[in-house]
Amino acid sequence: MPSPDPRAHTTLGSAAPVEAAEPFGAPPVGAAAIELRAVTRVYRDRPALGPIDLTIPAGEFLTVVGPSGCGKSTLLSLVAGFAPPTAGSVLAEGSPVTGPGPSRGVVFQQPRLFPWLSVSGNIAFGLKRWPKTSRAERVAELLAMTGLENAARLKPYELSGGMRQRAAIARALAPRPKVLLMDEPFGALDAFTRERMQEEIRDLWRSTGVTVLFITHDVTEATTLGTRVLALAGPPGRITLDAPVSGDLREKVEAAIRTAASARADTTA
Repeated sequence: MPSPDPRAHTTLGSAAPVEAAEPFGAPPVGAAAIELRAVTRVYRDRPALGPIDLTIPAGEFLTVVGPSGCGKSTLLSLVAGFAPPTAGSVLAEGSPVTGPGPSRGVVFQQPRLFPWLSVSGNIAFGLKRWPKTSRAERVAELLAMTGLENAARLKPYELSGGMRQRAAIARALAPRPKVLLMDEPFGALDAFTRERMQEEIRDLWRSTGVTVLFITHDVTEATTLGTRVLALAGPPGRITLDAPVSGDLREKVEAAIRTAASARADTTA
């Protein structure tokens, strides 16, 4: 698969080219965007994740799949900086992750838009320190990128589910993050909208070159969206499969998940 070109992209839902903004301080494709070194996470004396060693190269689209309770969201939370590891270290481009930061944008299953703000206001929320002109230009760019130009002044309650999630993605991308973290972002959408959003996020990744860590329960979603798939089992969460996308990968992932589910049932019986 060709590497994404970070300098050119197309508007979501449109074939019209849009000039891309230069990512700030973007590392060369292939360098480590995220590293987890011997990471574990314990909640109230209950091991939830690890130990895990993981490297995510810049520009990669990594999908993480596994049964409920296997540590997928915990993994994303550690990378986002929402929680510290109990042991080990999480690094973003070689620097320790000590909390949330603009270099890592997060999209949740629910859009979590601010209901009192318009679409434009939501997108601009994380740009308060930007000069006013630059902020307006960035919002306009993201509205075009996500096909929300005509919804700029609408409030979240006036949008469809797919449009709200587009706005959430635009807000996460606003500060030009180097890594986009997505925690089952399409899980609450209907099948038709979900399929369309899958195509659009794939196009967005190709066009911007942002590194993506995508959490899902859906094996098909994991194997069609990602360039590399991680299967987790647990608790505590551990990697049972780490492989690039290939023709027979879906069968391998399904087998890994069945094995994980069977092992979990045996331990809880």
